[in-house]
Amino acid sequence: RRVHGDICPCFLVARISPPLHGSLAFQGDAMPFAQVTTNVALDKEQRAEFLKGLEHVVSVSMHRPIQYVQVSYIHCDMRISGSDDPPAHIDVRAIQPSFTPDVVKAMSEYMLKSLGVKVERLFITFRQVDGRDWGVMGTTWHDICQRAGTQG
Repeated sequence: RRVHGDICPCFLVARISPPLHGSLAFQGDAMPFAQVTTNVALDKEQRAEFLKGLEHVVSVSMHRPIQYVQVSYIHCDMRISGSDDPPAHIDVRAIQPSFTPDVVKAMSEYMLKSLGVKVERLFITFRQVDGRDWGVMGTTWHDICQRAGTQG
């Protein structure tokens, strides 16, 4: 495996060369993962549209290219505040994340628009994941960064 790295003040860009991994590029706080858990049932087509929209919201609000974003939808029985009116929990994980009030606002607006989940019935948790604990492309993010000559 060969790693080619270009370092700038804002981002790490490391390309894993063929033939093992193609030419996917990584950037500093890459690969945010957002998992929505809710009692709002969606059929297959609705799930696809919801996830596509969520992917866009995460990408834009966290300033990450969409190819680095992973999203998930889980339907389950769920209650908040003594009611089963539409609630949701969004668990967001990322390496060196850009968690800001703007991210919360964008996700809250999307959840209201797409699923009818009011802001007072939405919990969002953010977790920063160490690069040593994030496996990707057959190794860890930390290993990729070390081979590129940066911190990870």
